[in-house]
Amino acid sequence: MPKRPRAHVIEDLARAHLLKACSSLDWTVEFLNKDYGEDALVRIFEFENATPWAFYVQLKSTDNLETYVVDDGDAISYPIKADHAEHWNRFWEPVILVVYDARSNTSYWEIVQDFLKRRKNAIATSGTLSVRVPKDHILNEEGLRRIAKRTKRRFARFKDQEAGAAILIEEIEQAWGVKIVYEPHGGLLEMPKGRFVPSDSGGSVMIVFGRLKALPHISDLNLRN
Repeated sequence: MPKRPRAHVIEDLARAHLLKACSSLDWTVEFLNKDYGEDALVRIFEFENATPWAFYVQLKSTDNLETYVVDDGDAISYPIKADHAEHWNRFWEPVILVVYDARSNTSYWEIVQDFLKRRKNAIATSGTLSVRVPKDHILNEEGLRRIAKRTKRRFARFKDQEAGAAILIEEIEQAWGVKIVYEPHGGLLEMPKGRFVPSDSGGSVMIVFGRLKALPHISDLNLRN
């Protein structure tokens, strides 16, 4: 008679744990069928309303968490595919590595892009990269709220970059009297050949936007010197 592998059991337990944690905040979890590295997509809701924020999850599970414990028990070092990490680092959405400990019925998390930012020189060995997951990053309501804050900050950062690019293109078009085609999502930038000639009077243009513009007494600070 066929037997169900233990790996399949704890994988289902990990999924159930993730679903229960997200359901406590009325967030939705969509488990992805095709394995491109992301196991689930979590959409954030606030006051029963949909938001534009979401994050991906790579879900791991183990019966032997002590195998991965480091830093005198303060963290978990869990291997992931290096090419996945490189791919995720280009995502707008955070990708959360979740490690489920079946013995304690506890999940721990870390945002892969944040880890890569802190460890710019992280070394991949045999195609894998070990991600440090702090033991105080527990996947519960508090942990999910921390993830939500980081998700919002990540989205805001990319929006600021997008706004800055739009302002830069507008300024160049006005200064050069040309038309620039910029489609970042399609990977296209088209602009006329030529050189920019600075003004004989020198000076510079300073334009503030995004979070800097929102600061008190700065919102109207658009300087042309």
